[in-house]
Amino acid sequence: MKSARLLLSVLALLAVSTLSTQAQFVGSREKVSHSFANVSGRSGDTVMLVMTVKLKDPEYYTYGMVPTRDANDMGPQETMLTFAPTSVLKRVGKAIVSGTVKREPDSTWDNAVVEKWYKTVTVKIPVRINPTLPVGRTKAKVTVDFMACDKAACLPPDNVTYPLEIVVTGIGSSAGDTSSAESDTTSTETTTDTPKADSTTKAGSSSATTPPPSANDEIEREKSKGLLSFFLYAMGVGFLALL
Repeated sequence: MKSARLLLSVLALLAVSTLSTQAQFVGSREKVSHSFANVSGRSGDTVMLVMTVKLKDPEYYTYGMVPTRDANDMGPQETMLTFAPTSVLKRVGKAIVSGTVKREPDSTWDNAVVEKWYKTVTVKIPVRINPTLPVGRTKAKVTVDFMACDKAACLPPDNVTYPLEIVVTGIGSSAGDTSSAESDTTSTETTTDTPKADSTTKAGSSSATTPPPSANDEIEREKSKGLLSFFLYAMGVGFLALL
């Protein structure tokens, strides 16, 4: 009898443990799905990345892309996109949302006004294709952070990574960003050469203003030529003084 009770207790503990483990793995991804259309355009161009969001349960909703915080600086996990590699695409404007969208106070977050997405929502996100991407196909990834809730409670925030392909059809006009950087470098080198011209001018100016030799300098120079030369020089100077 004791063995039977012990066996039942063990089975009950295993059942509770299994249910607890399953509950821990129930995330927002069980209620929300995302899909993306491939991006196509010229390098450097701004194009629309189209995301479709579907709620699998009509009682659930997910939050929009605008962060919301209540008076206590608390708020839901907004829908947020992260690209990998991070340089392939860059958000450059506000998203255009269509579908079942509501903006209303949320009692969960101290009645802060939030944007909620229900059923099916299409989101067009303006992104800029990296100007340095080559013509052809580039493989990338996009990770979506989000949260799903119903009227009673919210599931833990979740994130899912999806594959994304970028088709570059040509070189756009904005792809000249690299050449502008080269132009700045050339300008710097030209500026560096300017002080050399200034130093040359100063040297010429210095030699042009050198003072003429004094009378004492001439006497010393004649002495160095010899006694006879100095005697003749002195007689000449004295003769000129008598005139």
